[in-house]
Amino acid sequence: MQQFKKSVTAALMVMASSVVYAQQRMEVTGTVVDPSGETLIGAAIMEKGTTNGSITDEDGHFKISVQEGATLVISYIGYDKQELPATAEMRVVLTEDVLNLQEVVVTGYTTQRKADLTGSVSVVSTKELKKTSDNDPMRALQGKVAGMTITADGSPSGTGTVRIRGIGSFNSSQDPLFVIDGVPTTSSLTSLNMNDIESMQVLKDAASASIYGSRAANGVIIITTRKGKKGEKVKVDFGANFTAQFYTPQSMMSLCNTQEYATAMAQAALNDGIDPVTYARNYTDVDDKIIAKSKETGIPADAYAKMMIKKIDKVMREMDVDDPDIWIKATESIDDIIDFVSALIEKGHAYPTKKGDVYFSVSSFPAYGRLSHRNLEDALNGVRIDNDEDKRDPLDFALWKSAKEGEIFWESPWGKGRPGWHIECSAMNRKAFGDQIDIHGGGRDLIFHHHE
Repeated sequence: MQQFKKSVTAALMVMASSVVYAQQRMEVTGTVVDPSGETLIGAAIMEKGTTNGSITDEDGHFKISVQEGATLVISYIGYDKQELPATAEMRVVLTEDVLNLQEVVVTGYTTQRKADLTGSVSVVSTKELKKTSDNDPMRALQGKVAGMTITADGSPSGTGTVRIRGIGSFNSSQDPLFVIDGVPTTSSLTSLNMNDIESMQVLKDAASASIYGSRAANGVIIITTRKGKKGEKVKVDFGANFTAQFYTPQSMMSLCNTQEYATAMAQAALNDGIDPVTYARNYTDVDDKIIAKSKETGIPADAYAKMMIKKIDKVMREMDVDDPDIWIKATESIDDIIDFVSALIEKGHAYPTKKGDVYFSVSSFPAYGRLSHRNLEDALNGVRIDNDEDKRDPLDFALWKSAKEGEIFWESPWGKGRPGWHIECSAMNRKAFGDQIDIHGGGRDLIFHHHE
């Protein structure tokens, strides 16, 4: 009997707890609409402080089971979030997020409210950009615009490589088009002060092509700089960053010196069955001196060059210098030389003249003269500077010389002519070894800018 009483008591307690639990939960149904009464599909309804949630159906209705006294959080994209106490029947009216929808967006041909914008445009907060220590506005955008990839070379003063619409392009360049205060440019933005930027918009879809044509194939970044406003007080902004990095003896790498590096690379080549040393001998078998000697002796220029090459090879063997693995002559590398000169012209480092000469532009290469430790002022006072009224700078030197009457010549895109100064060595070296650094060796007379 006693055991029966215990069983009945336990059963009653379980039933009572179930009733209490059932009384603590409640079913909430309702509808979510906008200020005009239109239902909102896909609005989120969450029980505050929990992961319990639901969304509205195609009629804007929702149903959710929550604790009595719970607070519901209702949210929808483009509308202000609302927190309301849960009741059995609810009608929720969400209001538009006026602050975001009224934001003005520059789209290239006009400005419009973000609420009216249908294209794919990302607006970047300039406040966030100022928090970075990067001096390049593009590198500061890294991770802040969906769909835009930015890579850097690791240099503190380097520029970021921006890719918005993949790596395919109608143009040779894959960089986006930058529009600064209405002026299109593809130049680097490292010269643009981050504090001078008022707004920045990234146009990612094809709609930008209707404004800028094929130049917008890689996307468009529109930048508006700050301007003074009438009646605005003077503001002074000051910011400073300090960064320190210390290396411990354990974290420092033991690097090879020049000799150790050369030994390691040679051993690696031997391990792959490759001769680590390839000896090439270049012959400049056409130049001003050979042509002058040809006129002086009456021997054709090509015959005179062959005679001198035989003498050089004979002297080399008498000095126990091994024969080279590769013999290269300038006259057999004319096509390579022309291709080399054409590439320099295309990159803006050389220019042709009306006479058919092609000159290297020393001003196009800021590091010119660094290896030889010679400055441009010394060069102006030196020798081997040709005076030509078609030269943009007195230091510019001829890569291709137009042929004079009676001289040997080859056809080229710039007319009949022949190789000029030093370009033949660079072209022959690239023909033998690929893209390498071509540095002349020799006496002090060869310590000259052109030999870099």
